[in-house]
Amino acid sequence: MTILLFGATGSAGGSVLRVCLESPAVASVRAIVRRPLAVSAAKLTVVLRQNFADHAGAEATFAGVDACFYCLGKSAQQVKDEASYRRITHDFAIAAARALRQQSPTAAFHFLSGHGASLTSSVMWARVKAETERDGAPCS
Repeated sequence: MTILLFGATGSAGGSVLRVCLESPAVASVRAIVRRPLAVSAAKLTVVLRQNFADHAGAEATFAGVDACFYCLGKSAQQVKDEASYRRITHDFAIAAARALRQQSPTAAFHFLSGHGASLTSSVMWARVKAETERDGAPCS
């Protein structure tokens, strides 16, 4: 199984990376990150990217993937406004899901959301997470 992982430098993504590297069912892991990882392994390929909104030129990274774990994100308290949070949480995830669908149409896309995500929530982060779940569904 080939895994594509976003957010491998964070807490959740780092845990997913560790489990994938330890699993005999996983043949390879492609981690798309902004900065180098502190870990290395024979079945790990690290892909450095600065632009998560556009994956043009990275088609080979998305090809032949069985599953993508999308763990990239920030707390709403770490960004200045809703537009910034939406760009990181929604727009980047949808761009990844679309690129995955184009190159690996049968791959599963797993978006790390949040408990309480709801389209009708008065809480901004919960609404944006729910919108990302909704908008990503046609891509996965």
